[in-house]
Amino acid sequence: MRFLFFTLILLTCVKLNAQWDTLNTGTDIRFNAIASDDLMGQVAVGFDPASDSGGTNGAIFASGDNGDTWMQILPTPLSDGLEFWDVDYTPTDRILVVGDSGYVSVQTIWFQTFDFIGRISPYSLRAGVVADTSVYYCGGEHGLVYRTVNGGISWDTLTTGTTETINDIYFNGVSDGWIVCDDGYMAVTADSGNTWQFVAQPMWGFVDIKSFDYQDSVSVNPYLVGSAGIANFSINGGLNWAGIATGTTNTLNKIRFGTNNAGLIVGDNGFIFRTENAGWSWFTDSSSEIVDFFDIAYGGDTTAFICGDSGVVLRSNVNISSVQQREITSFSAGAYPNPSTGPLNLQLMLATDSDITIDVINITGAIIATEYHENVSAGENVLPISLQSLAEGMYFVRISNGYSAVTIRVVRQ
Repeated sequence: MRFLFFTLILLTCVKLNAQWDTLNTGTDIRFNAIASDDLMGQVAVGFDPASDSGGTNGAIFASGDNGDTWMQILPTPLSDGLEFWDVDYTPTDRILVVGDSGYVSVQTIWFQTFDFIGRISPYSLRAGVVADTSVYYCGGEHGLVYRTVNGGISWDTLTTGTTETINDIYFNGVSDGWIVCDDGYMAVTADSGNTWQFVAQPMWGFVDIKSFDYQDSVSVNPYLVGSAGIANFSINGGLNWAGIATGTTNTLNKIRFGTNNAGLIVGDNGFIFRTENAGWSWFTDSSSEIVDFFDIAYGGDTTAFICGDSGVVLRSNVNISSVQQREITSFSAGAYPNPSTGPLNLQLMLATDSDITIDVINITGAIIATEYHENVSAGENVLPISLQSLAEGMYFVRISNGYSAVTIRVVRQ
């Protein structure tokens, strides 16, 4: 039995009572990004158009008490005339800050120790992500990605096949990553950004994609949001996409999933969208702030933060993961070796005896090979398939039992 992907439209429910408290940051600057760490606290970055020097300065604010009080970190070297666009924590209790004119800083928050500070690009950097202890990626204008494998001491420039501005970068580990860009461009890598392949999806050529995230930790269910209130999701690794009815035409600036089943979408004009069951239904939240929201961060399992214009930082006043996550697959699957030079072993863990269909799909979404396995026994199974006739590159292997499916990204070397 073949797996059929049904296009689902998730309906917007009625607006809830306010779920957010406005924190006193003591400033009215624009916060473009926020990060949170259970031990180190919260840090928000943006820009101050009315700084003491009379010009525009990048600004960093930090809180060590779950957002109750905030203090401004002293201006960093090279911050004059810059806008900071993104921030992320490193496993070594540093923050990665990226901004205009190729600005990158790796620093502690409270004591102003700089592991690295400099300009690595002539272009504005809009997104940065920490993939491992010393492996970071950032990107922005002109479609370029920059990578360090030594905590920022040196950087490689990686081409992605586009000159569109990169708005968000996602990496699951150091190898598998995605970028989303203006004009609906999206690309994927499986080799730490050395090569990128364009991924077609519904927003291409029509909508600027602002943010990308996976609902789950195994990188199966991707979500996209962008301009014109458009949001899309996939339950098969990005091969097919469906729309989410957001009820707005405002630009959606960020989507982020937290622990367990929690997820948030934020956008212009005070827009907040929440899911508490892994994206199966969404609700419109309300707050007292009608400003443009730009970023989301999670503090532990129960708290979320949102930052935006006019110095606004919100903190959730309800448990953000109060509903048990819904299971979306009735079996699990893995593949090895991956990358592969020829034979590939699919490792399946089945709850019941099943008829299994295996589709090999190229990057354009075309099915190029199909195998059927009848009455595969419950428990652990290994099914070999051959990739030797395929050209080198990235493929998707979709495994279905007729009711649900798992899609695995594989590389033929």
